[in-house]
Amino acid sequence: MVRLESVTVSFGGKPILTGIDWRIGDEDRIGLVGPNGAGKTTLLRVIKRDIVPEEGSVACSKGTTFGYLPQEELTLAGRTLLDEVMTVFGALAGIEDRMRVLEHEMAELPSEGPEHDRVLKEYAELSHRFEVNDGFSIETRIAEVLSGLGFAEEDHARMTEEFSGGWQMRIALAKLLLQSPSVLLLDEPTNHLDLESIVWLESYLRDYPGAIVLVSHDRLFLDRLVSRISEVDVGGLADYRGGYSSYREQREKRREVLAATRKQQERRIAHLQRFIDKNRADKARAAMVRSRIKMIERIELVEVPRERRGIRFRFPEPPRGGSVPIALKNVRQAYGDNVVFEDVDLEVMRGARVAIVGVNGAGKSTLLRVMAGRIPIQSGERKLGHNVSVQYFGQEPARSLNGANTVLGELESVAPNEMRPRLRTLLGAFLFSGDAVEKKVSVLSGGEKSRLAIAKMLLRPANFLLLDEPTNHLDVASREVLEDALSHYTGTICLVSHDRYFMDSLATMILEVADGTLRWHHGNYSDYLWAKEREAAERDGASGGGAQKGAGRKGDRAGDPASGEGRGGPKTKEQKRREAEARKHMSPDKKAAREERRRVQAEIAAGEARLEEIQIALADPSVYDDGGKVKGLVNEQRALSERVDALYERWAVLED
Repeated sequence: MVRLESVTVSFGGKPILTGIDWRIGDEDRIGLVGPNGAGKTTLLRVIKRDIVPEEGSVACSKGTTFGYLPQEELTLAGRTLLDEVMTVFGALAGIEDRMRVLEHEMAELPSEGPEHDRVLKEYAELSHRFEVNDGFSIETRIAEVLSGLGFAEEDHARMTEEFSGGWQMRIALAKLLLQSPSVLLLDEPTNHLDLESIVWLESYLRDYPGAIVLVSHDRLFLDRLVSRISEVDVGGLADYRGGYSSYREQREKRREVLAATRKQQERRIAHLQRFIDKNRADKARAAMVRSRIKMIERIELVEVPRERRGIRFRFPEPPRGGSVPIALKNVRQAYGDNVVFEDVDLEVMRGARVAIVGVNGAGKSTLLRVMAGRIPIQSGERKLGHNVSVQYFGQEPARSLNGANTVLGELESVAPNEMRPRLRTLLGAFLFSGDAVEKKVSVLSGGEKSRLAIAKMLLRPANFLLLDEPTNHLDVASREVLEDALSHYTGTICLVSHDRYFMDSLATMILEVADGTLRWHHGNYSDYLWAKEREAAERDGASGGGAQKGAGRKGDRAGDPASGEGRGGPKTKEQKRREAEARKHMSPDKKAAREERRRVQAEIAAGEARLEEIQIALADPSVYDDGGKVKGLVNEQRALSERVDALYERWAVLED
């Protein structure tokens, strides 16, 4: 569909892309990765023809269309939300308007005659075109996409200028999805989305009929969506089969092979150069010297990808606090008539790592601010434990910064003496290098202030961290620095994040906020999703036993890890006796259920084995000489993955 050959682009004499050869197939799912400034956005703009390469060419199949979502915020105005997204269907809207006119004419004309026949023929042609282009499903498609991206039905009549920058980016994304171009070019599409919208977008893009090239710092999004990673680094481009996790493993192996090859080349050159230097003045060996000079000239040194040296940072050891860093009792919080929490109790135990989840607007950030003491409690009690010091990172980090300081000076104002030699290294991990460390805090962008506030937070020895979307504006390398630091942190953490990979890496408990109540779940985010899927399966099954509601209210400690009762607590002898008695009287069908469970397990094992075979096959560069074979393997991989997922869901039901 799209082919780049020997593409070279420079800015201000500095090479950004050098001799890039690349191909995008009809249904490719490609993740574009690389360090900041490596040229990812430049490459997207070259594909879209916004940038003309100095050398090389970009060729596209006839009829190829592109849709591009940039990183920078857009400004839309002058239309309602619904009218703005309807502009995508301008041609179809014109056809529909003409059809309405023709309907009116047919109603006025005699039922027979040449004029009626002419109008009827035109109407039939337009109706066919309208149907072929899915004109009759426009309203349904618009409603699905807007709802998936978080817009309520009452938002449809709002003017676009009423929406904030992040929501305007959602409008732009909605228009792109509805346009359905041949190639979607998405530059950080999840930056302005909440968790629910990210999950919806991931599902929508999985079934997208065209090709997708996306730049994203959301590692789980890449893992679940793409089948190929293309890395831009040192001006070049390298392809890796699979998702982000597979890419990291392959990249390290490839770097080791290339580094070894480079060393061999350098040793060979050094050996030849020694002969040249030794015999340069010997006329009898002049021909041999010239031969070795040509040998050196013919050696094309391989480029070795930069080694990603992980910057490791450890929090200063915080002072030990009480066993319960925070407790909320009978808390009620409301904004006007909108009650966020009602009569809520909460205890967080020392050393816990709690991820707070819930739908957009459920009150996650409000709960975090209540815990941090940033907003007054309307009723109830907030109690901090003995010797507990709180560090809060909110979505407005500029409030914690002094605009008169330089970037480096801001860290120096809070850094312990032993950390001062490492401040520049820490700032480099958060994308401040060179002269950037001397910039005034007051002139930094919102994203830069956010990164600086995180770096500053890492220097403070608080024993209770409350983090609201800490990974916003961080690239993958910076997220990994923060993850590593938090994973070795000995204090207590409560966080809100839409980065599922981040939550999976850190959380040991999930606190779900829903309908003004709080409910605990043991494990990380993946464990939480699995538990929710099991509950959904139970509700849909014949048992009719839905999940217990209202956990988190006063007096209801079901599932509360601090209470030792409910889901996570030990069972009493009486509970065990009742369960054993129930097993005796199980339905006679239990034998059949066991047999089905064994069959499902065997099918899962076979499916996973075949998926591994396909992964190995796709990692072999030679397989891409046969486009039909690749397409067959990718289709089989996709279908088999869905089948294995369904089998796991069935296995969970049978296991219950």
